[in-house]
Amino acid sequence: MSYSISLIDPSAKSSDEKGGNSAKILCDYDVPTIKEIAEIQTNYDIAIAGYVENWRKIDNLAYTQFLAIDIDDGMTGDEFISIMEDSYPTVGYCMVASKNHQIEKNGITCDRFHVLISLDPIYMGQQFKDGRSMHDFYKFLLKKFCKKHEIPFDRNVCDMSRYFSKGSSVYHVHEGEELGIGRYKTQYKSYLQLKKIKTEQRDNKRKKMQKYMKDPFESARKYADKVTGFDDDGHQHGPSFFLACKLVHEFGLCDSECLAIMQHWNTTHNSTNKLSDAALRDKIDCANKYGGKS
Repeated sequence: MSYSISLIDPSAKSSDEKGGNSAKILCDYDVPTIKEIAEIQTNYDIAIAGYVENWRKIDNLAYTQFLAIDIDDGMTGDEFISIMEDSYPTVGYCMVASKNHQIEKNGITCDRFHVLISLDPIYMGQQFKDGRSMHDFYKFLLKKFCKKHEIPFDRNVCDMSRYFSKGSSVYHVHEGEELGIGRYKTQYKSYLQLKKIKTEQRDNKRKKMQKYMKDPFESARKYADKVTGFDDDGHQHGPSFFLACKLVHEFGLCDSECLAIMQHWNTTHNSTNKLSDAALRDKIDCANKYGGKS
């Protein structure tokens, strides 16, 4: 068993059409143990995937053997180790303390780690029946894994083409087998099928509404301007969730339309406790899943 990663130079950028604005791949690196990968992370910037050309960008992705998680706030190293020991005792992984580990950042001092979990290889050449790529599946897998174990992670950095900056020290290493992805593929197929059904239901509802509503988006925007109040801290079903349910189930808007309206509402009507875009997306996701029941 060996593992492949890519050493990169983030300072070397390409402005040509082939490279875009991507970091340069210095070389592919094959190593026999997870411990060696952890040690390499303390000396180099690394990408978790293999590439077909020398620039780190999505179009050049070939494969990955790791699930990469950037733990930046809200979980200690020991808590993560406990999750792995309890749920995945035979799976290999490593944790490298980032350069900001236990250093104040944005007013917060806490544990910060780069985590690599050994994974059944994901090859970009494969795809699902509806044309979804393995890159989309990887993002689904990462979010599903982190949500299941309540692991805080950066939702804006969850793709296969990501890289880790050089860490400060090796925190923990556990040699072991790969995390199987078979059950996650099954869950992803079910997720896609359910999403297709809900999209069809929403399209049918929108067609019915268009019979008596010239512009559902504009009508929804005007409705949102009338929604008052703000989300209290820790209150899951405040005005933002109520609005998301209305936009999804009564106006039949797609996710991007819902987000556009909620971003405007968030700025003009929810300034007391303004939500992030990620939080707004979560409200829309919850509305899709559960909002029709309330």
